[in-house]
Amino acid sequence: MLALRGLTMIAVCIPLLRADCARNRSFCVLIMIRVSRRPHTIDFVSDGQDCLFCVKTIFPMMGGRLAIRTFQTRGRGGLSDDHHRPQKNHANLAALLDDIRGMMTASPAVGNSRASLLTVCVSSMPRLEVLSAVPAASAAGGAPILFVHGAFCGAWVWQEHFLPFFAERGCPAYAVSLRGHGTSEGYATLRDASLADYIEDVRSTAAELEQEHGRAPVLVGHSMGGMVVQRVIEAYDTRELMQHKRAAAMVLMSSVPPGGLLGTSWHMMLKDPWLFWQMGAIQAFGAGAATVDGVHRAMFTGDAPVELTAAYLSRLQEESMRVQFDLSTAPSPVSTNGKAIPTLVIGAEEDNFVPAWMAQTTARHYTAPCHILPREGHAMMLSHKWPDAAGVLAGWLAEQGLCPQE
Repeated sequence: MLALRGLTMIAVCIPLLRADCARNRSFCVLIMIRVSRRPHTIDFVSDGQDCLFCVKTIFPMMGGRLAIRTFQTRGRGGLSDDHHRPQKNHANLAALLDDIRGMMTASPAVGNSRASLLTVCVSSMPRLEVLSAVPAASAAGGAPILFVHGAFCGAWVWQEHFLPFFAERGCPAYAVSLRGHGTSEGYATLRDASLADYIEDVRSTAAELEQEHGRAPVLVGHSMGGMVVQRVIEAYDTRELMQHKRAAAMVLMSSVPPGGLLGTSWHMMLKDPWLFWQMGAIQAFGAGAATVDGVHRAMFTGDAPVELTAAYLSRLQEESMRVQFDLSTAPSPVSTNGKAIPTLVIGAEEDNFVPAWMAQTTARHYTAPCHILPREGHAMMLSHKWPDAAGVLAGWLAEQGLCPQE
């Protein structure tokens, strides 16, 4: 057993006998278990059939939550990236075994006596809510779009306007609720969720969309979700992005800037202390502690109907304290990957959270175009002027060849 900086690793070498084999053969399974809430990892070093046998043996022991992370093989134990796949979660053992058999069939080096490596993730990944609006087959043609919400809300902020708007224009549109938000699992442990957890939520959802549609999705993040998207893009392999894999484009709408949440917090505290207190009250006591007037100033402009705020107020929720700390202390994302793909920044002239000059700072970080919406507030996707923001996004996507021209 190894312990390093509070992280415990257990390495176990288990000899298992193949009872269904004419010859008794033993093989070793190296299990690396991290005692934490992060996904655990199991490495199976054996031939393909042994991998199947071992997965069936280990699956019930690990609570039935296995996910393939990597599958690599090259001759006698040599490794390559020929069969690298993103992590894919499986609802049950049958689905997992089917996927392994499919990879064995696709790779002749795996069904025989040559050594191979199968890495399986014992995942604590929660089930995530993903809302969608998919165009009719005759109207399809655009890249899938994955929308990521900001703090204190969920995927529902995109459902009313943006999802149907882009589906009508031929783009399959999806919105994910990060763990603990909307109807996604994880609310009981939301306060302990980290920025890395949110990144994994978006990466796994994006990977599923890429597999389903056969092309990389456009990632669109709003506010806190904008920083999550920036971190997701930063973590991808630059070569894959340049080959139009993983993400087709990045769009940041009123996004937390690369410098983090500290600057936006100071801006709000100095410009509107009452609004700053209101956001703290929602975090500490829930949406019931906020006033309609305070949330209205946070989300919309003065000319927006107050009825909008009243309708959405009850759907607001608390946010992870740990994520807010991560957003305030982490270094700026490296801009290399954001510059390798088409990137757009959209800001709002009357945004009390992320002022226009911060949106322009984000755009300079990625050498990207920046569009500031006049007389618009922070929640541009819910505003009575939402068609302005949607139109800017749709027009830019069309210029990039990612959305059919209207």
